[in-house]
Amino acid sequence: MMEEPLVKIVPTANSSCAILLNRPLKKNALNISLLTSFLQAMESVGSDPDVRTIFLMTSGNDFCTGMDLTEAADESLIDKSSHLIEKAFLALLTCGKVTISCIQGKAYAGGAGLALACDFMLMEEGSSLAFPEVKRGLSPALVSAILAAKLPGSIISKLLLFSHELTADESLKLQLAYALVKKGDLLQAAIHLASTTLSASPEAISETKQLLLKNYRIKECFSEAAKVHRQARRSKDAAEGIQAFVEKRKPSWASN
Repeated sequence: MMEEPLVKIVPTANSSCAILLNRPLKKNALNISLLTSFLQAMESVGSDPDVRTIFLMTSGNDFCTGMDLTEAADESLIDKSSHLIEKAFLALLTCGKVTISCIQGKAYAGGAGLALACDFMLMEEGSSLAFPEVKRGLSPALVSAILAAKLPGSIISKLLLFSHELTADESLKLQLAYALVKKGDLLQAAIHLASTTLSASPEAISETKQLLLKNYRIKECFSEAAKVHRQARRSKDAAEGIQAFVEKRKPSWASN
């Protein structure tokens, strides 16, 4: 019996296409294999002239709970894993097509980052965002570069330093979410939103997106954030935080 692919490309309506992360038993946690497949899918769909809009979707009850911490505990994989996560964020941030993330359940850490790297985020009723990295001894550096273009500093501090969980309603009030959607209606809502872009020039959309990247200095901030991300992954606190999470115990921080 063949295994299900970790990432699926699913054509939809209105010149749109869904990239589906498909690791539901692990809450779509981002491991090396999934990230590699995601980047291949982004390259394929991103270069398809018939696709105007890309939907980022996942299977199962939760959107994505972030980095696969079991794999992250392997020090020999830190460089490869970090590089792939950085590339995945950049693939969405620099994509010339309109991107829409569709959130059900939990979108945590790197999963929330992928969602926010899209142009628009639709959230199902009852879904939530959270950034628990500091509780794992990690720095939410990559996510901070994206949030800096979207929110005031005081709110970012609350989200990242206190690991405050944002409900879908709160996300909408902060304008992180474009719209709230009833359960089961994410795909239809995304297709409807995609239809509003069809009258626009694809080239003009791509150029406008690149201009916004420059105006918000996201790429420059992201370059520095990537260095911090890799450095944090190699810290003693990260090793302890990840191991404590895997072993389901409280961490004992070396930096206390």
